Amino acid sequence: MSEYAIWQCRKCGTGRVWPMPKQQKLDEFYAGFCYQANLINKEIIITAASELFKDFDLRATGTLSMLDVGGGGGFFAKSFENLGYGKATYVDLDSDACVFARDKAGVTNVFNCDAADISNYPNSKFDFIYTRHLLEHLIDPCGFLEKMMNILKPGGIMVAHFPNSDSLEYLAYPKKLKKRVMCIQNTNKMSFIRTLWMLSSGSMLHGIDPVRHLWAISRKGIRCWADRKHLRISIYTAHLGNKTYSPYFKSSQNFTGKFQDFIGQNIFSLIKGGTHLVAVLSNDDK
Repeated sequence: MSEYAIWQCRKCGTGRVWPMPKQQKLDEFYAGFCYQANLINKEIIITAASELFKDFDLRATGTLSMLDVGGGGGFFAKSFENLGYGKATYVDLDSDACVFARDKAGVTNVFNCDAADISNYPNSKFDFIYTRHLLEHLIDPCGFLEKMMNILKPGGIMVAHFPNSDSLEYLAYPKKLKKRVMCIQNTNKMSFIRTLWMLSSGSMLHGIDPVRHLWAISRKGIRCWADRKHLRISIYTAHLGNKTYSPYFKSSQNFTGKFQDFIGQNIFSLIKGGTHLVAVLSNDDK
């Protein structure tokens, strides 16, 4: 790439941008960033949240505490409360997202700050920490995870959801693949043909497209980090058709759309996993 190089670890396969963008450039890029926070999506997210909480055997006791980090409007946090699990806290760097979470979604505990700076919100510990599509945007995702684990209660779990760097599922969807190619082109001045070839051949990691996504994290990479920190971890992938992790994904109902879904979910996803990588982390204390 002309503006950014991609470094890939030979041991675990995780990739990162080099050099990392300056904070000013990231601030400029995310100014007015469009997040999917609209009341029209409320029921879609409630359904996804309900399935998510069931996946991790959370008990609706009304006494649990959740930290929703970078949740794009607070629907997951509010669903946690509405479904009777307990009290939720929502944290986001985007002031517009925080206003939406408080005024539209109805979340009471809202903090507009950098989630990695845990001194910005109450000195609490949480039973359940959830972050979706955040790690790949951070300059230091490992540092962020470590701080989150420090505020996780003994026996609690943290669920981190981010792109699977090994996935080939997007190859089944020409329009989505073209959009990703053009996104990379816009920030790195590469030819369309070269970018397409690198993505198709697997020589460019899925999900990395600076300055938006700074990391492409592999299953092996996140496991290596957890092992070093003596954390329990379980990892799985989910394809685009999984509504818990792709609540906004809409498949075409014509033959072409159904064929693409079949190829993506039953062939490409089986080779190296689906588009989404889900890491479930817990500490050693029970």
